[in-house]
Amino acid sequence: MAYMMGNTQCLGDETSSLVKKSVINIAHGFSRQNCRSPSTAQGVPRTSLIEVGMSYYV
Repeated sequence: MAYMMGNTQCLGDETSSLVKKSVINIAHGFSRQNCRSPSTAQGVPRTSLIEVGMSYYV
């Protein structure tokens, strides 16, 4: 059995201001590091996990 989980990443766009890019990158990076991933919380074995990702430029 294989499990498929979504993985998103928010990044500041190159045309955005420095303040907006830093706030987005720092806030999203902090929440990604300090929140447990769904696979860990649900006890999904690492060998059966497929992660599909998407990058959003804000």
